[in-house]
Amino acid sequence: MTHITHIQPPKAEPKPKPGLIPPAFNEDVHALRCLAQLRSKHENIEKYTFLSTLKERDPSMFYKLCLQYMSEFTPIIYTPTVGDACLQYSHIYRRPEGLFISIKDKGRIREGEPSFSCRVAFHG
Repeated sequence: MTHITHIQPPKAEPKPKPGLIPPAFNEDVHALRCLAQLRSKHENIEKYTFLSTLKERDPSMFYKLCLQYMSEFTPIIYTPTVGDACLQYSHIYRRPEGLFISIKDKGRIREGEPSFSCRVAFHG
């Protein structure tokens, strides 16, 4: 049996410095605009690409929308669209994210960046 002795609450993201967002910025309006942009895409792979960019640029908005519209977002950020994204990876690649390991790296993984924390997920 697993016992949890301490749960640390997530850290609040700091407010952007003045000048980095418009002075009349409204997070609720921003969320509606993001949702409208997502819904204007016709293909799920386009929606996946949009959400990947949103996650990179504004992670708190990405997660806020994911939680609020979970049933709509799950098929885009998980099965089946993420499988399609894997197949089309070379066409939708934007920037490196994660850790890339090939069979050529066998036995040399520890030589890489020591600050990586590794999470392994299995599906299916």
